[in-house]
This record gives sequence, structure tokens and C-alpha cells, in this order.
Amino acid sequence: MRRERAVRGKLPFFRWVAVIFFILVCAGGAVAFDPKGAPGRGVRIVEFANSAATQFLLMALGNAFSEVSGSPPSWKTLPFQTLDDLEEIRRASASGEFDMIFTSDSETVLGLFDQGLLRGFFPVFSDEIVLVGPAVSGDLPGTDAMGVMERVFREGRPFFSLMANAWSLRAEEGLLKSAGIENPGLNRNYVQSSRDDVTAMFQAGDERAFLLVGESSYASYRAAQRSSPALGKIARTGVYSKCYVCLVKDSGFRRDRSIMASKLAAWLRGGAARRTVDSFDMAGDAPFRWNPPLASGSIGGAP
Repeated sequence: MRRERAVRGKLPFFRWVAVIFFILVCAGGAVAFDPKGAPGRGVRIVEFANSAATQFLLMALGNAFSEVSGSPPSWKTLPFQTLDDLEEIRRASASGEFDMIFTSDSETVLGLFDQGLLRGFFPVFSDEIVLVGPAVSGDLPGTDAMGVMERVFREGRPFFSLMANAWSLRAEEGLLKSAGIENPGLNRNYVQSSRDDVTAMFQAGDERAFLLVGESSYASYRAAQRSSPALGKIARTGVYSKCYVCLVKDSGFRRDRSIMASKLAAWLRGGAARRTVDSFDMAGDAPFRWNPPLASGSIGGAP
């Protein structure tokens, strides 16, 4: 009996401790979020970049934002192939592994949006799809991509079709149609490649092949082959690959990160982000163009 009374006597004390702890937790969650006071709560970003130039630009944008917010983003780079597993992306976003996604895969962006995983998305920057080929291509007529493509296929020159790059395929289809080429497979040196842009360019350099790649990918290739690149930029296409920023849905247990993600998204629409994109240089190239914000702020220009 004495032992039971002793335990009961201590219970009110423990209850007071629990109440005080509960009040402190609630008060902490209600305080306005100060990024400089809580740098560990910065936004987590996952990117699917297919070139070093894109990765460097994203890091430059993140650094510029951290200078004004005091909260550097936490980055995780994944290969483009990961985007094929939508269920894995769904699981990772729902579990709070990241708060924002950067990608130029517009089909995946629309898929995630349709599944209700995103609060919204919009393009941040773009780079043009360009036709590149053997550095010594002075015998090709004209400067427009359609004329060059017509002769490449008529003469059966090697051409790599990048099946993993939807923007390159879009440019290729338009150019072949304009050149009157209905069946590119009649060119026995036409190769459907599953390689990424930069890897394909190294192979194309060895085989003296032509291909359509993002201008940022070509800048990455040139930076790696600064001394004597085997491929040169032949012509522009007028097709622009867009990189989208996607905001994943709010989650209560990561409220502070969600707030910071919204702040970063708003910053990406302003003049500071534009200056960062316009001033970016790699190997003497300025491959990127800033995309002005959309009125709706949710969907933008996906093909």
C-alpha cells in the first residue's frame, strides 16, 4: 500500500512535465520560420540532370538563393532513368525525401501533376536543341538545320537518334518532315541510341556522326574536350528544351521545408534568378535562356 501511494504521489509531477513539453512543442511549431535561425531545415531538392552544365547552373541558382535566404538547399542528383519508375518517385515525394524536383522530362512532370503529387510546376530556364557533327563539315550546304539534315540522309552519313531525349526527337521529327524524309531508316547509318547526350557525343566523335543535342549538353562536351573537340555546332533548330521546377504537395511534418520551397519558387521567378541564368558561362558558351514566369504559375509549355 505504501508503495502504491508513493507512485501515485509522483504522477502529478510527470503530468506537469508532459504538459510543459507539449506546450513547448506547440509553441515551437507556431513560431514564424526564420531560415537563418534554422539552417538545417532548408528545402530538399532532387534533380534529374543529363549534363554537367545543367547541374552547375542549378547549383549557381541554389547558391544565389542561399545568399539572400541564409538557407542553402540540400541537393540530390539522380540519373534520368530513375524517372521511368513513377511509383518510386511517388513514394519518395510522399515520404518527404524531397520538396522540389528539377527536370526537363515534361511527360513525367505532367504525370506527377495528374497523380496529384505536385502543387504546381513552371519552366525556369531552357536551352536550344542544336545539330552537331564532325568539326570539319564545311562541305555541307547552307547554315539551316533542315538543309544539313537533308544532305546527311541523302548521302547516308552516320546519324544518331537519341531515343532518351524527347526534345531531341521532337526536333528530329520536325526537321525530317521539312526535309521530306519519310523513312530515316533507309539510311543504313541511322542509329537509334539510348545513350545520354554527352555520352552519345563522345561516340559520335569517334564515328563522325551527326546528332541533335541540347546546347547545354554540347557546352558540357566542349568543356570536357577543350583541346580538340571532334564535334562542332552545325546549326540551330528553334526547338527549346525546358527545365521545370516542381513543388511537391504540402506535408504537415515538413511544414518549414514546404515554406522554404515556396520562397525558392517565388525567387526563381524574379530578376535575381534571371541574372544568374543569363550570366552563366561554360567553356565560352552561354547555353541557357531564362523563361519568364507564367500567369497561372502551375503549367507551362509542356509539349
